[in-house]
Amino acid sequence: MKPLLRASLVPCLALLAVGVPALPAVADIDTDQVMRSTVWVDSSWVGQVEVPYSDDTSQRFTATAGKGCTGFIVSGAGDIVTAGHCVQYDDAVRKALLQTVINENKLAPTSGQFNLDQLTWTVRVESTPTISIGQPSIVKNAPFDKDGITARLVAAQDPEAGDNALVQVVGKDTAGTVLPIAEQAPKVRDHITAVGFPSDTASITEATRQSPTFKEGSISAQTVSKKGVPKLQLDGELISGMSGGPTLNAAGEVVGVNSSGFTNRNESFVTDTATLRTFLEQNGVKLTAAAGASTTSGSNGAAAQPAAPQAASTSDNSLTTTLIVALCVLAAMVIAGAVYLFQQRRKTTLATATASAPSLSSGDPDHGHSS
Repeated sequence: MKPLLRASLVPCLALLAVGVPALPAVADIDTDQVMRSTVWVDSSWVGQVEVPYSDDTSQRFTATAGKGCTGFIVSGAGDIVTAGHCVQYDDAVRKALLQTVINENKLAPTSGQFNLDQLTWTVRVESTPTISIGQPSIVKNAPFDKDGITARLVAAQDPEAGDNALVQVVGKDTAGTVLPIAEQAPKVRDHITAVGFPSDTASITEATRQSPTFKEGSISAQTVSKKGVPKLQLDGELISGMSGGPTLNAAGEVVGVNSSGFTNRNESFVTDTATLRTFLEQNGVKLTAAAGASTTSGSNGAAAQPAAPQAASTSDNSLTTTLIVALCVLAAMVIAGAVYLFQQRRKTTLATATASAPSLSSGDPDHGHSS
């Protein structure tokens, strides 16, 4: 590069370095923090099963059945989020109660097995389940242990109404283990990580030492249920037991709750980001501000202070960068043109001077002689 041209570009490069703020780096997920926040959510129902006999008599049996799901901590006051269906009595729990009664009391028919879909036995259960929160011993500095602790059900949404649920361990200090909720929903093709405790893994490993599973993927679609509830579709399979766990964006913020999926298909769904935020705020949870956020309340209940004014917004920065680059390019072109014209003019001047000067001969006494 010509010295003059190089000198002209230095100020432009310096202006770019000083005048354009650096783009924020994408934060990596803090795996240890996520593991400390992710918990077991075991819901169990006590049911009374009325078994009829052929002689028109019946007998009542008591059984317990439940669901094993995942949850995550969203406040320093023991608030934990899971999926709505994880704390909801449904046909799967009914069948589990029936099967438990059949197995424990040896009620199977003499040939074959009962078809649970066809059994009309009356099943009565308590309105709300008993919920236990725990964490594996392998997770260091976790607020819970493998023995579990009872939580109360605060609120829950039906799967078709959002599929979010909130439980609370009263009097439990969970500060320092909170996962922030994203303010914006992810876009299609954005990278995500779904976290949870797969029940299949627990069946072949020592469950009390099983760390949460992290499944990488991306958002494949933004969908709406038949009842008008928005959902996020993933391009990966969520295994049974991971329901209720967090789905995180690239910055480690929760964008939704693991909700449902299809067996042996790379297609799953998580709850909508805005629906989750609204559900939690309506139930009194003071959301922890994500890194760099300024509009949500902190876990201690104090409103987060507005961030200091930036030199320019993202769009302004982009415009400023484009303008500076364009000016630098234009200045470089002008200077390069001037340098070129200067050099051409110099060549012309030298050629003219050479043509008009007297020629020198070998016999010129002022310039030596031949030997």
